[in-house]
Amino acid sequence: MVKKFVFVISLCMVLACCGCGDESDLRKVDADRAETYEETAYGDTAGTHEETEYEDSVETAENVKAFFESVTDEMLNDCDDYPSLEEYRNAPLVLLERFQDVGLYGIRAGEETAMLLYIEGEKILIEEDPFPSFLNLYQERPKLNVFDADRDGVNEVMISLRTVTGTPISRYAMLVCDREDEWNIYMYDDYLEDMEDVIQYKYDDKNNVIAFLDDGGNVLWEEELSEWTGEYPYSGVVNFGDNVNFDAGTVQMNVVPYIELENSLPYEPIRIVFDISFSDETFEIEGYEIQKNDPQTDIYIRDYVALEDDEEIEGCEWMQYDRRPVLRVKIQYKDKPENAYQHKKDYFLFLTRDDEISRVLVTDYEDKGIHIRLNEGTACENNHSLGEGCGFDAHFEDVTFDGRKDLIISVGNSRHASYYCAYICMDDGFRHERTFEHIPSYEVKNDERVICGSDTDGIGRYADMTYEYKDGEFVLTDYVEKEIKEE
Repeated sequence: MVKKFVFVISLCMVLACCGCGDESDLRKVDADRAETYEETAYGDTAGTHEETEYEDSVETAENVKAFFESVTDEMLNDCDDYPSLEEYRNAPLVLLERFQDVGLYGIRAGEETAMLLYIEGEKILIEEDPFPSFLNLYQERPKLNVFDADRDGVNEVMISLRTVTGTPISRYAMLVCDREDEWNIYMYDDYLEDMEDVIQYKYDDKNNVIAFLDDGGNVLWEEELSEWTGEYPYSGVVNFGDNVNFDAGTVQMNVVPYIELENSLPYEPIRIVFDISFSDETFEIEGYEIQKNDPQTDIYIRDYVALEDDEEIEGCEWMQYDRRPVLRVKIQYKDKPENAYQHKKDYFLFLTRDDEISRVLVTDYEDKGIHIRLNEGTACENNHSLGEGCGFDAHFEDVTFDGRKDLIISVGNSRHASYYCAYICMDDGFRHERTFEHIPSYEVKNDERVICGSDTDGIGRYADMTYEYKDGEFVLTDYVEKEIKEE
């Protein structure tokens, strides 16, 4: 079953009712579809009046829906940094994630929590019931993706977030916000049934062998259980539902099947990566790959990651490149320097089919992030990390149109655009290409073999840019600036 919920209120309506902020509408023309969307601009500052309004909204809200209706663009504009742990757990309004011009926020009224999605001048309420809370033990931020998932000509917003953490339980949820006549929200609820339709398992108790099979009975993977399972015998159950990680960035579901043992934590020899699609209000599994769940992560880190005195390991993340595992080891400062992010750099360890390390890529961010000015021909002279929150989310995508996927990493957000650095796949490894950081809120146009960007100053001026990859650089080939004056 797919849960569906509808609740939308325009920010323009809120401003008109509350009488606060700039009541002018800004319009952005999408040249590709020749359609017009209305956006409400974020204000540049939030003064005493807005602070008072914020406090009054929180104090007078009877429930989370009432607080949602009182949230204005000034309040969202003021919420432009990722929260501390204390703010995350207690503040009435926190920034969870940004992707291009889409913002996802956590809201709270009393003991009630919900999420607020801001897109195209509208607020969308994602209530805790029937949808999950944004809170989790690790303060792990949701992931956002914006693309035309159902190929209807209109982009959807895909959200993945952690929902349950325990020992050994780890679960995530996948939501899609789909604009039809109105915004509808769908959650992937029946993924367990879908998995059971395409993956089965059987146990040979005579030889102590566990096997995973496809829906035609063909063996996908099998292994004789380890000798120590004699002391902790197989219980006869494989649990698919307690380690499920949805990823909106890759549109995948990563599952570690738990082979349940008596009086022991489960055995986890493999993981299954499912490719997911969304169409006609329905999620489906399009394909899958079984991978060995490498128990040697600590060995990889010991052998290939070199920490400096001011560094420590922040965490690890498994990714995929050409259907092979990539271990990302995140490094952060022990003590965050002034005017710097806590996150410092990453190691990307590329594995072969024999689970050997074939390539090591180290990325740092001390001089990454360029904020392009909204004027054609204005040079981007200074490289700097952008002032607003940055998750350093990474994914692989072909941005040079050579058929090889490049590494793209988020390096920050301005008020109205997102910026990324690119490591271009070459014959001998990956090469950092600084000119990709010029492109605000990039969008790959495969048919035209160009990269498009867009930005706004928030007070009525818009710029649309087109870049081509030439001679190893991203070159600006078209720039259109327009100004929408207040009527």
